Amino acid sequence: MRMPGWTAITDALATCVVFLCVGCSDDSTTPPTPSDTTPPAAAQDLSARLTSSGQILLGWTAPGDDQMEGTATSYEIRYAAAAISEATWAQATQVAFPGTPQTAGRLEQLLVPDIGFGEWRFGLKSADEAGNRSLLSNVVALTVLDSIAPSQITDLRATGSTRTTVTLEWTAPGGNGSTGRASEYLIRYATEEITAANWEQATAFGSPPSPAEAGVSEQLEVDGLLSSTLYFFGIRSRDAQGNEAALSNTVSKATLSPTVVRVTSSPGPIGAYFPHWSPDGTQIAFNADWDQQFRDQLYIVSSIAPFNPTRITNLPEGALRPEWSPDGGQLAFIGLRLIDPITVRELWTMGPSPFSVPFRVASHNPDAIQFSAWSPDGQTLAYSVHTPIGLPPGPTIMYTVAAGGGAPTLLADPLGEVSGIDWSPDGSRIAIGSDRDGDYELWLFPIAGGEPVQLTDNPATDVRPSWSPDGKRVAFGSDRAGTFDIWVVSASGGEPTRVTVGAGHELDSSWSPDGKRLAYGAQENGISDIWIQDIE
Repeated sequence: MRMPGWTAITDALATCVVFLCVGCSDDSTTPPTPSDTTPPAAAQDLSARLTSSGQILLGWTAPGDDQMEGTATSYEIRYAAAAISEATWAQATQVAFPGTPQTAGRLEQLLVPDIGFGEWRFGLKSADEAGNRSLLSNVVALTVLDSIAPSQITDLRATGSTRTTVTLEWTAPGGNGSTGRASEYLIRYATEEITAANWEQATAFGSPPSPAEAGVSEQLEVDGLLSSTLYFFGIRSRDAQGNEAALSNTVSKATLSPTVVRVTSSPGPIGAYFPHWSPDGTQIAFNADWDQQFRDQLYIVSSIAPFNPTRITNLPEGALRPEWSPDGGQLAFIGLRLIDPITVRELWTMGPSPFSVPFRVASHNPDAIQFSAWSPDGQTLAYSVHTPIGLPPGPTIMYTVAAGGGAPTLLADPLGEVSGIDWSPDGSRIAIGSDRDGDYELWLFPIAGGEPVQLTDNPATDVRPSWSPDGKRVAFGSDRAGTFDIWVVSASGGEPTRVTVGAGHELDSSWSPDGKRLAYGAQENGISDIWIQDIE
């Protein structure tokens, strides 16, 4: 039996239960919000160009957050000298500040910081806020050429000089402006002021140093210069791309004057010629026509003052071109002897004193012996033979003969006209002046046989070779500067250096035993005398 009102109460409770059940029901049946897995689109129009200021400007169309919709969160831009791909992406260098993405479809641009010169590849990726990354963009290449020249050298200075050298100093410039390292120096000199207009006409110094890092002090000794001469110097630097700096400040410096000593004072009319230094360095032998015109005799004079020449021959027809033996005990010379109707030139030797009796070593009558040279051991003489003046010209032939006389041995044939011979200190070669190929040049003939080597090559006349005591250089006479002067060339070849600068002719040089001085014959007012000049 129910109490009155019970039904209403129970209905109300049931309604509450229903509502409570509805409010506390399981919501697992409602689907979750899905995560973002769509990456930005890969840029397909990445481009690169150089601005007028030389900077690299990249451009591309902004991708979206999801492919080409929305706005991406970040960019990653990398570059490399090698190819860029998905496989090599991590090895490429990352641009530090790639910028913030704009809305999809907008034009993006980025100035890349200075990354140097070369051929560079660039690539781009973008990412969204969920970390989804795009595929690699198209890879674009750009070559960045170096157009920045090294800075101008402004502190070039000449700090010292000798008779044949000038010392230069300066601060090294950079390869790009004042930074880095230049690739090479261009150094030129002249005897007049150097300007940008006449730079190419100045003489290039052939062995400049390699540039140091910018700011380092550099020094160079320019050699091969003439003594007693004022020189001007300038320098440029060049980088690996060929960009050349402006001409430096120019400087000038005079080389020192050599010590030149006059040994003889000829009364005329011809004078003294063909000096030859004794092995001990104390005396010089020469020939002069002091007692009878055109009848030269041999003389000996001290190599240091006072100079008091002593005549040592008295041959009726005269004597020429004395050559000391290596031990200093003998003089070889060309003796003249009248064999009617001609005067024959023969090879003789004698002791270096007025009381010595001359000994005839070789004769090729009627042909004339011209020049002679001792072997380094003093056992053999080389000499050249030519048809005498007044007869039809014939070839010059070179022979060797024992110093004590005997049958001569053919050494070289033919040689053309010969203008002097000298045997090398090591005994392996004989230097000759010869016109065998048209004009007079110096040649080196191997004693053991084989082809001669041409030592000089100039349209001028190069004559009378003389080996230095160490065998590294050859002095000779040449008119390549107008008049005949003494020049010196390396025995291995190359450009010769001028030693004498007199107004007349200087010829017939002979080295002092220490290799520091040269004796030579020099004309003054048409009369020749013997002089000594320092060359070291």
